[in-house]
Amino acid sequence: MKDATGKELAIGDRVVTNQQGYTYGLATGIVEGFTEKKVRIRLTNKTWRYSDDTCLKFSEQCAKVE
Repeated sequence: MKDATGKELAIGDRVVTNQQGYTYGLATGIVEGFTEKKVRIRLTNKTWRYSDDTCLKFSEQCAKVE
Protein backbone atom coordinates (compact mmCIF):
# COMPACT_ATOMS: atom_id res chain seq x y z
CA MET A 1 0.00 0.00 0.00
CA LYS A 2 1.13 3.54 -0.65
CA ASP A 3 0.77 6.58 1.60
CA ALA A 4 -0.51 10.04 0.66
CA THR A 5 2.83 10.93 -0.97
CA GLY A 6 3.17 7.69 -2.93
CA LYS A 7 5.72 5.99 -0.66
CA GLU A 8 5.28 2.28 -0.02
CA LEU A 9 4.21 1.39 3.54
CA ALA A 10 5.56 -1.63 5.43
CA ILE A 11 5.04 -3.04 8.91
CA GLY A 12 7.16 -1.09 11.39
CA ASP A 13 7.15 2.19 9.42
CA ARG A 14 6.52 5.42 11.34
CA VAL A 15 3.60 7.46 10.02
CA VAL A 16 1.57 10.55 10.86
CA THR A 17 -2.21 10.70 10.53
CA ASN A 18 -5.19 12.50 11.98
CA GLN A 19 -6.68 10.74 14.95
CA GLN A 20 -10.05 9.05 14.63
CA GLY A 21 -12.86 11.58 14.95
CA TYR A 22 -10.54 14.60 14.99
CA THR A 23 -9.50 16.55 11.92
CA TYR A 24 -7.29 19.24 13.43
CA GLY A 25 -4.67 17.20 15.30
CA LEU A 26 -1.94 14.94 13.99
CA ALA A 27 -0.75 11.83 15.76
CA THR A 28 2.32 9.70 15.13
CA GLY A 29 2.20 5.94 15.01
CA ILE A 30 3.75 2.73 13.82
CA VAL A 31 2.24 0.50 11.13
CA GLU A 32 1.20 -2.78 12.79
CA GLY A 33 -0.50 -4.50 9.90
CA PHE A 34 -2.79 -4.30 6.92
CA THR A 35 -6.31 -5.31 6.02
CA GLU A 36 -7.54 -5.59 2.46
CA LYS A 37 -8.15 -1.82 2.23
CA LYS A 38 -6.73 -0.21 5.39
CA VAL A 39 -3.64 0.17 7.53
CA ARG A 40 -3.64 -0.66 11.27
CA ILE A 41 -1.64 1.93 13.20
CA ARG A 42 -0.51 1.78 16.84
CA LEU A 43 -0.54 5.40 18.00
CA THR A 44 2.58 6.56 19.86
CA ASN A 45 1.64 10.22 20.28
CA LYS A 46 -2.08 10.51 20.86
CA THR A 47 -3.88 13.83 20.48
CA TRP A 48 -6.25 13.00 23.36
CA ARG A 49 -5.20 10.85 26.33
CA TYR A 50 -8.51 8.95 26.39
CA SER A 51 -8.41 7.99 22.70
CA ASP A 52 -7.87 4.45 21.41
CA ASP A 53 -4.33 3.06 21.19
CA THR A 54 -4.79 1.76 17.64
CA CYS A 55 -6.76 2.86 14.60
CA LEU A 56 -7.54 1.76 11.06
CA LYS A 57 -6.93 4.27 8.26
CA PHE A 58 -6.94 4.22 4.50
CA SER A 59 -3.36 4.40 3.30
CA GLU A 60 -4.05 7.78 1.66
CA GLN A 61 -4.76 9.20 5.15
CA CYS A 62 -1.18 8.48 6.29
CA ALA A 63 2.19 9.98 5.53
CA LYS A 64 5.40 8.02 6.10
CA VAL A 65 7.99 9.70 8.34
CA GLU A 66 11.62 9.04 7.41
